[in-house]
Amino acid sequence: MNSLAGVLARLFLFTFLVPGIVLAQEQDDGIGMEGHMRNGSLVFETAFVDGPRSGDPVIVGQPYSAVQVSEHSETLADGTKIHSKWESARLYRDAQGRTRTERFTWAGALPVHTVEPGRRIARISDPVAGYVHVLDLRRHIAHRLKILTEAEFAERIRNEENVEATTEAQQAAPDPRLGASSPGPEVKQQKLAKNLFEGGELAVRQMTITTPKGLEGNDRPLVLACENQYSEELKSTILSKCSDPRAGDNITRLEILERTDPDPALFQVPTDYIVVDEVDQFRIDLGIADAPKQR
Repeated sequence: MNSLAGVLARLFLFTFLVPGIVLAQEQDDGIGMEGHMRNGSLVFETAFVDGPRSGDPVIVGQPYSAVQVSEHSETLADGTKIHSKWESARLYRDAQGRTRTERFTWAGALPVHTVEPGRRIARISDPVAGYVHVLDLRRHIAHRLKILTEAEFAERIRNEENVEATTEAQQAAPDPRLGASSPGPEVKQQKLAKNLFEGGELAVRQMTITTPKGLEGNDRPLVLACENQYSEELKSTILSKCSDPRAGDNITRLEILERTDPDPALFQVPTDYIVVDEVDQFRIDLGIADAPKQR
């Protein structure tokens, strides 16, 4: 995902499903997390996985491995400064275009960070074999999903959109804060000068979203500024950052980047795993009982 909208989707993923009770996080790889607040900490307890999807873009001849690091900085009204940095994922791609993503279940929007990395959820996409495997690392179960053709995926989307359109039509209600002539947020995008990155170029794009005065009870305009640095060579976002006066600064970057083929075993289902075929969305119990220790 290389669009600024995608950056926003990754940095502001959390939705209150039941206010104060359940929080959900969804990634662009079709894997999300659901959890609860416990003793002031957000604890993810369940992973939910989309049903079969079309394949990821297949990028051959550009292998790499990297650690995805997230960072949050904020200054409170009383001047207190908060800064946290944590490892949120490990990413791998081989020369054949197979990918593996390992995400840590403790990373949250608060954000929540721990001394230990917490439980991981791993996703292997193998366009050569035509399957995606989501690994339940605790139970040693590999949930197998067929990679859909474009036509199959389009049909699935059409069916889902028909259901969603009916639901939204039933639930839609006008926003009482907005009149017919009320201005909405103003969105601006621009391309900036390219940066150099390990011998390659990074395409830099910037987006600003300005909420007009009074739209959310604000006595002056609110400006959310985001930047995305994308490697055309690797076809990957190297850095994304957003600055929001209401939520502080959030940065996600790739570190410890190696441009060699990762261990082939990373893209294979371990021999001691049970393979279960899935045809629709499913959930994985992460088995987390206690809130994590804070840094």
